[in-house]
Amino acid sequence: MAGTAIALSLSLLCPGNVSQANAGDFTITNLLIGDVFGNSTDGGDPQSNHDGAASDNTITVTEPNGDVRGSTYGAYTSDEGTIVENNNVTIDTVLMEGDIYGAWSDGAGTTVRNNSIHVISGMLDSRLYGGYSENGDTQNNSITIDDGLASSRIYGGYTAAGDAMSNSVIINDGRFEDRIYGGQSDSGDAINNSVTINNGQIFDTVYGGISLSGAATGNSVTITGGTVDTSVMGAYAGGSEGATGNSITITGGTITGDIYAAFAEGGAATNNTVVISGGELSRTVYGSISLAGNTTGNSITLSGTAKVSSVVGGMDYGSGLRQLYGQ
Repeated sequence: MAGTAIALSLSLLCPGNVSQANAGDFTITNLLIGDVFGNSTDGGDPQSNHDGAASDNTITVTEPNGDVRGSTYGAYTSDEGTIVENNNVTIDTVLMEGDIYGAWSDGAGTTVRNNSIHVISGMLDSRLYGGYSENGDTQNNSITIDDGLASSRIYGGYTAAGDAMSNSVIINDGRFEDRIYGGQSDSGDAINNSVTINNGQIFDTVYGGISLSGAATGNSVTITGGTVDTSVMGAYAGGSEGATGNSITITGGTITGDIYAAFAEGGAATNNTVVISGGELSRTVYGSISLAGNTTGNSITLSGTAKVSSVVGGMDYGSGLRQLYGQ
């Protein structure tokens, strides 16, 4: 059964309250010290409800005095081979001091999919993960931020051991002081992940999709407005399979760092695209860069009112750009 129970791990609750809107849903309206779980399914944890389901749960944190100092999970599971889906966390005008997960899993072979975080406004002194998996795929998870201040990294979907597929981040406004990732896989592939920036100020690198040891395919970044005071990368691929079919589309905004449709460290970078029809770009635009393979079939298209400093279709740049991922 989906969304039938709430499991909370609290150190202190004062003086506000946690109220159950309906089965599996609740709202926090004041100070909460400790972790929040929309539902937890873990047979080895006596605090969890193993008969519940890590799906279809909703958490809303709201009101100007709202403050959560622990982590927040739309759902949490250590069960193996399950599907964790359709969980949602909404943040509105609050301070979040712990990490926020639309859904979290460390169960082997578990798929984390269709979970979401929606930030209406707030101060986010924590990492955000639309979907998080230690041992499985993350798929179609999303984060939408309408406004706020975020000081840590943002991931539409993250997996340590699986594929990150079709995860997304949408930024409508706000200030962002750390990296933004549509999707990241540490040991699998990054496929069709995306970041869209419509407004706001971004002060660290934006990645559509990133694979540390696999392939990056079909990832994208779209920028329609705002200011990005650092680099933008459609995809990063650390594995020998390289980066293919990734893209960046820019119709407005100001970008002060370099632009890369794809950056491949262990393989080729092929058929990646940059399309620019507006905005002001003060540094170089690269169709792709590879440190260990070919850069073929990449393209850059310029039109409209775009102001661009310089362009490079494809390039084997050597090891000098490893600093882009902090290596």
